Amino acid sequence: MRQQTWFAALVCAVAVIPGFIVGGIVKIIMVIVGGWVEDSDFLYLHALFGFDKPGMIYNWVFAHAIPSTVQAGVAGFCAVWAMEKIAKGANYHLAAMITGGLYTGIVICMFVISIAAFGVNSDILLAVCQCVGLWIGLESAAAALPSHRGAIA
Repeated sequence: MRQQTWFAALVCAVAVIPGFIVGGIVKIIMVIVGGWVEDSDFLYLHALFGFDKPGMIYNWVFAHAIPSTVQAGVAGFCAVWAMEKIAKGANYHLAAMITGGLYTGIVICMFVISIAAFGVNSDILLAVCQCVGLWIGLESAAAALPSHRGAIA
């Protein structure tokens, strides 16, 4: 049975939210396993020379940015999986791109409002990392699905 793409995009956009919960479980596991990253002295630069910034950047990338990106990637994968199960026969690639565009628009709005109110901080950069991870999850999962040429747009 052929489904319309707008229904698949709606299902995918709604399914991202529970996907973030599943991705949160993966993120918690990553943070627990990667506990060595927290407050580590990168290349002993602090102990030898008193430099703190390289260690802080290393800490932010490996303890915060990468787990947030993986969380959003899992959310995107779960959303496409749910979309495939519910909206059979739709154009999955287009629906995944529409969902990614919707969430990218939300992140851009948050980015502009956050810069106007607080300036650039690490929290908005984490939201950008999650947006990138969501695109990775959506498009990699949609690329693995068979294409349906007869789907209605």
